Amino acid sequence: ELGRFRAGGEKTEKAPGRKLEHWRVTSASRTLLEAVAERYGGKVEAWENARDEGYWQVFTESSEVHGMFPPIFSDVDGTPTVPLSQFFEEWTGGSCQRRCDGVTEIHTGGPCLCAAAIAKGGEEARVCKPTTRLSFMLPVLPGLGVWRAESRGWNAAAEMPGTAQVLQQAAAEGRFIPMTLRLEQRTAKKAGEQHPRRFVVPVIDLPQVSVLQLANGETPLAINPPRPRPT
Repeated sequence: ELGRFRAGGEKTEKAPGRKLEHWRVTSASRTLLEAVAERYGGKVEAWENARDEGYWQVFTESSEVHGMFPPIFSDVDGTPTVPLSQFFEEWTGGSCQRRCDGVTEIHTGGPCLCAAAIAKGGEEARVCKPTTRLSFMLPVLPGLGVWRAESRGWNAAAEMPGTAQVLQQAAAEGRFIPMTLRLEQRTAKKAGEQHPRRFVVPVIDLPQVSVLQLANGETPLAINPPRPRPT
């Protein structure tokens, strides 16, 4: 993992990180972030409140980055897997207290701790937040590795897996389709609320690809296709 793309500002003990219009990128490599800043704008600065020492950050001037998915295969049977994970998680003091798949709490191996509360008080009683993590590559930047984007919202949890599955299947076949990871500003207003709630959702977009191209295998590639070996 080379670094992370974040939709929020720095968190402190007194206040949560504010939602951003443009990507904030963090990494332990200042050299990599200099390349990010040159490509997407912003200035590299020390990340003073990082959990570990020696980290840097850049508040970019872009809400979109262009990359591709790496091919990842199962260690068990070699089948293609998606570089995307989803769990319900509770974080306190910089550490994960709970992580479950809705049935089993991963840390303890016991049942989901929110299940009883939800059965009594409904979904609003859930303590853990849906957490979606996505790994992707940026071929225009230096570094051999993946970058990670993370979201703790229901919209991203519902929307990102479908497109991610399409991209990963193509990567497993040696076709690296260009994708755009975009921050989308949205509003929602529930019954009884006076003002709409504003939030940010990371969205995977395929601006150069149509459904017909996907069906015919005629999609534009992010990198050159593998050349056949001479016989």
